[in-house]
Amino acid sequence: MVRGYAGDMDALPKLYRFNWDEANNRWNSVADEVYNGGDVETDPEHPYIGQPRGLWEKQPADGEDLGVLWKGPYLDYPKAVFDNRYREGFSPLWKTEGVLSDAWGRALFFVKEQDNAGDPNSIYLLVISAGPDGMVKLPDPSSPPGPLDRTAAPSSCYDKNEIENQDNIVLEIAPDEWYKSNLDAQNKQTREILEKIRTALIGPPDAFDPSGRRIVGGYIGDMGQWPALWEWNASDSEWAISSGDEGQPRSLWISEPGPFDPGFGWRGPYMLKPWGTGEDEVLRDAWGEPVKFEFEYDDLDDPQLAIKLTITSSGRDKDPDTGGDNIETEITSNQWLIQGMQVKGSVRNVTPKVYEEDPPGSGNWVQAQEQPGDAIVTLKLYHRPGEDSPEASVPVTVEVPAGESVPFTLPATTEYICAGTRRLEVDVTAGDLAGPAISSLIIGAWGTQSPVEEKLLIFVKNPPGESP
Repeated sequence: MVRGYAGDMDALPKLYRFNWDEANNRWNSVADEVYNGGDVETDPEHPYIGQPRGLWEKQPADGEDLGVLWKGPYLDYPKAVFDNRYREGFSPLWKTEGVLSDAWGRALFFVKEQDNAGDPNSIYLLVISAGPDGMVKLPDPSSPPGPLDRTAAPSSCYDKNEIENQDNIVLEIAPDEWYKSNLDAQNKQTREILEKIRTALIGPPDAFDPSGRRIVGGYIGDMGQWPALWEWNASDSEWAISSGDEGQPRSLWISEPGPFDPGFGWRGPYMLKPWGTGEDEVLRDAWGEPVKFEFEYDDLDDPQLAIKLTITSSGRDKDPDTGGDNIETEITSNQWLIQGMQVKGSVRNVTPKVYEEDPPGSGNWVQAQEQPGDAIVTLKLYHRPGEDSPEASVPVTVEVPAGESVPFTLPATTEYICAGTRRLEVDVTAGDLAGPAISSLIIGAWGTQSPVEEKLLIFVKNPPGESP
């Protein structure tokens, strides 16, 4: 993986123009960009050169700031190699306070060239020392602004065969060294970031129930709903719930107050709080750009019925609208909001039936007419949060005769069930539990339940001392 300036900024450093200030005996940096190394011949007493000042300064020129991606300094501030060269009679190129220099104490030259005009990903950076003889022939300073074109105008580029350049020492950084490898690493890192966000929202991809179906977890599994998307309100200088379909899922790192319906609740944080404050507190990709979250709705009257949440990185070009290098993942509502499903199980009364010998002494045992009273069990499944789901609080009551099993279906009507670990309440109003209380069950993605129907058994018995 590419590190340093190119790794952080995803670009080669800009070469700022340094003008020689004869009156003050120093180099001054300006915001103009230099591609051809500089001009040391037209006016030797007032030369200019290009230097990658962003390697040691976050604000390399007036009015320029390299921003949050800059993690420098990547080099120490360049000190003059020979202070005594600041006397009269020495060329400005020997006076290297504030500019990078070679082992002979002379300023280094930086040239940018490219294979394809207009393609920022085909740029080469040449770092040139004039070598022992101190002579260098740089490209024509009157060349058009921009990296010199190796394909269309090779004669405009730095020529190592020029007489002055015979002993020059040149380091070349090629696009494959900084762009391709960096792009691969950043693409991979961004995909990992999006997968972490997806896991925070819907749980890890390798969590499965006994039926082999994915278990829904994360914020959606805990809360049973999409997270609200927030937008920055510049006029109030604060975050507010978005009025549109885009924003940031701040509930992944900021707790939500209760009260919550049984079985639902915020159990985060699901992600670390992003760096930055105010409007900069957003989830970012490997290029430092905000990750985009956007809902797609089928029913605009119910935000919780959004059919899809798309999570997008704008890629290396940092423009989400171009689409060519965007990196996306998505969560669809049918992965966690299961329509038309009902949970099924049985209540089994372990109290034995009563038998009697008929006629007495015959050895013929038949079921007695008088049996223990039925066990009465009320069950509730909290399958979807909020006041818009009254079925969650409507109990299902079953009466179970001694020695028999009675099936049950929850909820009472088929609607949406939120996948995840859901709360099951069992209230034995006549009788007692005769086995472990089942207080929860797992609703898997695509509509599975665990325990499965055959194993979702509630064991009860008649009250102690009850007899026919």
